Amino acid sequence: MEFGEVSTESLTRLLDGKATSLANEATTLHKLAQILGQKMRAYPTTLEEDEALLAGGALPYRKEVAIRLRLGEKRTIVNLAQRVSNAWGQTLLENSIGTDETLQW
Repeated sequence: MEFGEVSTESLTRLLDGKATSLANEATTLHKLAQILGQKMRAYPTTLEEDEALLAGGALPYRKEVAIRLRLGEKRTIVNLAQRVSNAWGQTLLENSIGTDETLQW
């Protein structure tokens, strides 16, 4: 098999939404976690700071809407990060893929 070719078994697993290998899952989930972390760090405020700003009240309408939007984006990122973590845990629990692979980032 040459680079870029996918075995029939791997393709079937992929199309069924299953892991193709532990190393592939680790690499993919690690990259997703990195991207989500970068997205969160790109915001000028933390999720908690946005919640405090909204709780304080008396914000101009446009500023309040902007903070609510930003807060929603952050909550989505946190939710996705939790799903990535859960996916990794589930991958490790499943016995359908080998665990003898060496993982490298």
